Amino acid sequence: MLMDLLGVWPPRRRGAGALALPRVSLTGDEGLGASAHSFLAFAIQPAPAGGDFAGLWSGPVALNYEGFSSLRQRWELNRADRTAAYSGALLLTEIGDLATGLADPASPQGIETLQYLWRYTMAAQAKGCRMVVIYPPWGPEGSDMDADAMAKARYWQDWLRARPEITVPVYLMPVPVIVRGFINMHAPESIYSDGLHLRGPADPPPNENMRALAHALRMMLTGRPETDDPVWSEDLRAMVSIAWAAIASHACTGLGGSVHVAPYPVASDPLPDPTVGGQ
Repeated sequence: MLMDLLGVWPPRRRGAGALALPRVSLTGDEGLGASAHSFLAFAIQPAPAGGDFAGLWSGPVALNYEGFSSLRQRWELNRADRTAAYSGALLLTEIGDLATGLADPASPQGIETLQYLWRYTMAAQAKGCRMVVIYPPWGPEGSDMDADAMAKARYWQDWLRARPEITVPVYLMPVPVIVRGFINMHAPESIYSDGLHLRGPADPPPNENMRALAHALRMMLTGRPETDDPVWSEDLRAMVSIAWAAIASHACTGLGGSVHVAPYPVASDPLPDPTVGGQ
């Protein structure tokens, strides 16, 4: 599946955020913000329901969770992801149509996504955050939306980096690639709990998917592989290895990987001035 996502994209030169800068990495003590629907929130939330990322991370996590919600909806709720003080990273995810995936960036919904990605990124920058991390969703069971989701999220990343007012580093976590690795590892057995969400600790095995995503999120933020813990199951150990391989190999994470995902093709900037709508 990795080869399906390969592409060559020219480096963007416009804007301070587009410059090739050293990869910023966190230690685990910093405060974080997260604007999340369930795919990200369930990785953060405590066990037995969630993957317990919050238990792996020493710093506080200001989570704004709203089920099946868009970036715009969460922004307008004005919860902890906007109001709390933190300076480590802001984690952002967007929702799409279950049948067609994420919106075309040039469509009305796609333009809305760009607008609220910009607002959240500018807010994180104003807080002094060291990075913004985009966490794209995976597709429903039986779908194959990995390449499309990664390409559209790569467009978001490229678009944010090209904005001259954005200087905070923006990284993209290859979540669809990681989840596809989990799916392939367990096939033909399903890892889905309901055809959309992945099984967590409260579900029948294989049920360590959300724990593995929690470790993947920590590896994404620290830029380091997890130490092999002797209490891990073989299943968890294998999935953490799959996650790190995807994070380390994809250039969009900023860790020097050689897998370049081409951004979704858009003829012209669909939102040339995100400041018009105000903040």
